[in-house]
Amino acid sequence: MTRADLAVVVAVYRRESKKFDSLSSWGFWGGVVTGLLLVGLRPALGLINDWNPVFFLGGVTIGLATVGAAFLYRRRALAELRLRCASCDTPLLGRGKWEDVASRADLIVTTGVCPSCGNEFVATEAR
Repeated sequence: MTRADLAVVVAVYRRESKKFDSLSSWGFWGGVVTGLLLVGLRPALGLINDWNPVFFLGGVTIGLATVGAAFLYRRRALAELRLRCASCDTPLLGRGKWEDVASRADLIVTTGVCPSCGNEFVATEAR
């Protein structure tokens, strides 16, 4: 793997992570707004006040389910990359906040060495 290949992988990781962050935030707030909208429409539907918590918590549950799905999809996408150091077996794109993971990967792209063990992570460029 060359530095250019590694840079492409990091760019894809950044783009996908931003997509999952957007899905999490829009999904959660969409669920909350849906719950509030249902609470507001309850009188028009002719339902009693006892339905308010059900509608609101149902919307929040939908929002939290979207956040959970985005988390699982992000982990699955990260597991598919499987970039590990040949010496210490440390993953290039490990766990943590995606901004920290991407900056650590950019450091590896820049220096070409593993931050854990100091061995060469990428192959030398062909001339």
